[in-house]
Amino acid sequence: MLEEDGATDADHLVGEEPGSPARQPGGERAWTAAVMEPVRWVRMLCRELGATFVAGVVLVYGLSQGFAGSFFRVASDYYWKDVQRVQPATVQFLSVFFFVPWVLKPLWGVMTDVFPIHGYRRRPYFLFSGILGTVSATIVAMATGLPVSSAVLCFVGISTAVAIADVTIDACIAKNSVDKPALAPDMQSLCAFSSSLGALIGYATSGMFVHHLGAQGALGVMAIPPAAVVFLGFFIYELKTYQHNAKEKEFVGLVHAIGAVASMVGVLIYHKYLKDYPFRSILFYAQLLYGVSGLLDLTFVLRWNLALGVPDAAFVTLEECVSRVVGRVRLMPMMVLSAKLCPPGAEGTFFALLMCIDSLGMLAAKAGGAAVLRALHVTRSDFGRLWLAVLLRNVLRLATLGAICLVPTADQTDVLVPRELLAASSPAAVADEEERLQLAKLTSHTDDV
Repeated sequence: MLEEDGATDADHLVGEEPGSPARQPGGERAWTAAVMEPVRWVRMLCRELGATFVAGVVLVYGLSQGFAGSFFRVASDYYWKDVQRVQPATVQFLSVFFFVPWVLKPLWGVMTDVFPIHGYRRRPYFLFSGILGTVSATIVAMATGLPVSSAVLCFVGISTAVAIADVTIDACIAKNSVDKPALAPDMQSLCAFSSSLGALIGYATSGMFVHHLGAQGALGVMAIPPAAVVFLGFFIYELKTYQHNAKEKEFVGLVHAIGAVASMVGVLIYHKYLKDYPFRSILFYAQLLYGVSGLLDLTFVLRWNLALGVPDAAFVTLEECVSRVVGRVRLMPMMVLSAKLCPPGAEGTFFALLMCIDSLGMLAAKAGGAAVLRALHVTRSDFGRLWLAVLLRNVLRLATLGAICLVPTADQTDVLVPRELLAASSPAAVADEEERLQLAKLTSHTDDV
């Protein structure tokens, strides 16, 4: 029925005359249909899931994780390098603390599931995460001579804010994935595309902001309301201590921006061609490509790209694109699988617990990476043994293929929660509007959106 509705909408957008170019094969009709397909898809999601749910996903994944996250990645690197002036191994070690809030995701999930505030289980936590992120980022942006310990604490606050918002929206996504399993891959496509689009905009502008505002100013931009950005930008620009090369920063931002485009390509590849494959098959090949793609990093570190006649800029851009596409194809089926495993009534807790496993892996990777860099004596000026660390990372990526047998062979649209759990869920919980993220009524009838 959804496809028939989409076809009917498309018929009203193109010419109806049999002899018109729109009716000719490969003509304007096909082009218009291709352009309108994303619009019809978003309209379908709004009709089936609610317009405010779609808007909430776009805001959290696009603005908080995508746009603000891209600023955090670029600006924080320059902040530790140029403002705090710490060594790479120290930065790697400090980044362990930034992952602690993600390890604590089960705690945030329990809070949203068990401790409602004034009867609301989701809305207050969105508000709290926004305030915490804004305050933490503003302190980093405004404070001069900030001690390393205080800066780490603020960065942990930013990470906590994003983690709480992520848990809250993921609980709503998990609820909808259980109620409407056929739309679970579409919801993950919406999440991934919103995140990639936000990252594209953030990375494309991050170099400019870091150059004109300094690393501190760029960190503040990601949490300050747009109306105050211009005033704050002029203020922080006067406080800037270090002058940096604009070309270098803009190139870093440009590479990440191109990577964000590649990430969206990965979303499209998954959505159009891979969402119907069984979990085990797609994850096996995605992890295999993930390990093989790591050889590009090794090639760059060993400078083999110059021996092949490929300039550094072109090779770095190529590596970023490949890693982003493979990363998206690898991540999205895992998100679908995690959302489908959540039992009714405990979506926030269980989904956060599953994501905590991933965060624990990232925390272990950061701590282990710092130890490896120190053991190999890799510093800001000596990268002679960096290739050993990259080689070890690639071997570990391929080693995880031995655990692929633990992944179920079910299709991505199958119901994975036991039937008795679904039958035991109360009708009142299923009908709860807040679980579908109905934060506000955009129209009197959501189905008309």
